[in-house]
Amino acid sequence: MNALIKLRYVLLLIILLPASYLAFKNIPVRTELSSEPLYVGKKLGEVAGENIVLMDTSNNLFDISNFTAAVHILVFYNGDCKQCQGKQNALRKIAQKYMKRQVQVIYIRPGMESFRDFLDYPLKKAVRLYDEDSRLTEALQIRLFPTEVILDENGMIKNVTSGYDGRSEKEYLESTAIKIDSLLAHGKLSQ
Repeated sequence: MNALIKLRYVLLLIILLPASYLAFKNIPVRTELSSEPLYVGKKLGEVAGENIVLMDTSNNLFDISNFTAAVHILVFYNGDCKQCQGKQNALRKIAQKYMKRQVQVIYIRPGMESFRDFLDYPLKKAVRLYDEDSRLTEALQIRLFPTEVILDENGMIKNVTSGYDGRSEKEYLESTAIKIDSLLAHGKLSQ
């Protein structure tokens, strides 16, 4: 009797495995720590709402629909986040590499807690904004820091990544440069 049950299972596996492969073969496999949110490919204003206004460190209002660069890197961070502090060096290198091109790094801090010292030094041209009521942070469903959102010149969300591992700074710099160069050259990310 046991041999008959085993034979049934083997036959069932022979029938089901190819069928399950055919059913799932077109589903992309995610290899990164965080998968891209459903809003990648949509405009920031479409996802977050058109009238979200942030505040800079001088209490000037900043409308998220008024982006002027060809590529924007929005970096959402928390002041006590060690990964955020660790990512600073890599972001400084990206900003320096693209200083003369249309690339802008924008730091966004949920709430109104003051910007930490580790953000005051590196980039004099970097924009620092408060998401006072966290509406933008919540609309983008940001739960991990740092989270990086790359936008094209039309405010279209092209890429989202969360977290940072300082041990792989070189890989981060290379992959981010490929994304930025692709957007600058073609207006879209190369696959």
